[in-house]
Amino acid sequence: MKTHLRSTDLVARFGGDELAAILPNAGIDEAVKLADRFRQVLMTNELAKGAAGNGSGRLTVSIGAAGHQKGDGAEALLARVRTGLEVAKKEGRNRVVQMNPDGPVWTASRVA
Repeated sequence: MKTHLRSTDLVARFGGDELAAILPNAGIDEAVKLADRFRQVLMTNELAKGAAGNGSGRLTVSIGAAGHQKGDGAEALLARVRTGLEVAKKEGRNRVVQMNPDGPVWTASRVA
């Protein structure tokens, strides 16, 4: 993941199978573009072939993205990111969902 972000960005494990990326001085549009580019690159990797020689599938990722809003504390920002992740999973996975204070922002190019 880190190879697809900027040198100033921070990546950390946030939960069991969740990772978080903090992108200082990046607007939400740039953050969403980076997230979607990572999602697309990840899909190009096929999982190891099984004993029968058949592929086990492709890697995919669901991503929630949110930008800092005036007056936000860390908890409010994280809540929007987690909501975006939940929406991405419920709407079919393998997509980036940008969360604004008013709700999700849908863009067809961010869907698998």
